[in-house]
Amino acid sequence: MPNNKIYDLEADDAESRDDFKHKIRESQELNLIFNAIVNSTKRNSVNRTPVAGLNKRSL
Repeated sequence: MPNNKIYDLEADDAESRDDFKHKIRESQELNLIFNAIVNSTKRNSVNRTPVAGLNKRSL
């Protein structure tokens, strides 16, 4: 009987490890997507932000 409990715990352990790995992978993917969005908005906002008092006509 005790052996069955040990095996059950090991199975639960393996399942929770797999679940944990999956969650880590998922969060890494979300982090990459988030960083890509942040970087693209940074790039766009830098390109589109006018410098105060400067435009093509004044140059």
